[in-house]
Amino acid sequence: MPTKELVISADSHVNVPHEDWATRLPAKYKSRAPKVEKTPEGDVVVFEGKRTPLQGLAAMAGRDPRDFSDRIKETNARPGGWDPNKRMKDQDMDGVAAEVLYGGGPPGQSDDIPFRFELYRAYNDWLADFCKAQPKRLFGIGFVPIFEIEGAISELKRIKQLGHVGAVLPTTQNIKPYGDPYWDPLWKTAVDLGFPLHFHAREGITVRGERLPYEGMPKTGAWLSIGAITQFHLAAELLWSGLYERFPKLRLGHIEGNVGWIPYMLERCDQVFERHRFWTKAVITTKPSEQWRRNCFASFIVDHIGVQVRQWVGVDNFMWSSDYPHSDTSWPDSQKGIESMFKGVPKQDREKILAKNAVKLYHLPY
Repeated sequence: MPTKELVISADSHVNVPHEDWATRLPAKYKSRAPKVEKTPEGDVVVFEGKRTPLQGLAAMAGRDPRDFSDRIKETNARPGGWDPNKRMKDQDMDGVAAEVLYGGGPPGQSDDIPFRFELYRAYNDWLADFCKAQPKRLFGIGFVPIFEIEGAISELKRIKQLGHVGAVLPTTQNIKPYGDPYWDPLWKTAVDLGFPLHFHAREGITVRGERLPYEGMPKTGAWLSIGAITQFHLAAELLWSGLYERFPKLRLGHIEGNVGWIPYMLERCDQVFERHRFWTKAVITTKPSEQWRRNCFASFIVDHIGVQVRQWVGVDNFMWSSDYPHSDTSWPDSQKGIESMFKGVPKQDREKILAKNAVKLYHLPY
């Protein structure tokens, strides 16, 4: 164990080496796999006729913020992002025993739906192999392709079979709102599998399907500031949709959005429930805050306010994370950040948030 105290990051990240895509796709798709071209300004991903700069903010771990850049060369990123053995050294340096791992899934989009499915399958396979290299310390969150419900359910089952501990859905899609009964077979499958599902901050940042005004301008402080709380809208809509009353055993997480905003959301939702559910003919009969504490969970990186108001959120309902190797990561100084945030917090609460909640939710071997 890296430290005497058990610390588990409930949200860390991986970066798939681009040369690996072709090796994992069926033969007929290999020539269409994402590729990287080198340029003086930084590497560019070439996919489906489009050239997209490799996202530098996904690999800034350990750099001085004055050296941050939204462009990067793949060779300049920390190898812990794709090499599980080198990652162990970085975990040990940070005092982290284990990590729950997210990735962006396949880069870019394609209008060819069967091809898109194969890209998601390739990503989930790669992540499973990554975790197998360190099976007691690396735990994957598979990526569900939301193009049509039968394929989503099929891949969700396969994600569980691969050994992943959960699955992530894009925060936005263009079929039906997630609270619509159309998606009920997906939620039922997750419940039957005993499998937690997740939404991750900044994944397709939109509000009701419309792009936020700072999309495409990642250098602006405004875009980076609002990205963490864009799940406010989705969380509230799901609480009011009746989803959690239809599936009281569903576990659904809002990841990397921090947690300081959640008490206000729950208080406001409860106020609306008490005063407006009759004339609005609300479909729910349970207070939103009660639904949240039974069904939902969230993660944070640095959130002093969230830790202080933890009782309003539910101590059993949120988890710490390092966000390695992204630009917001606390690595390699996570221990200092933990001590700052948890000063005066009772040991029982601290242990739950830093590790025990993740162990229980994901059935980790600790």
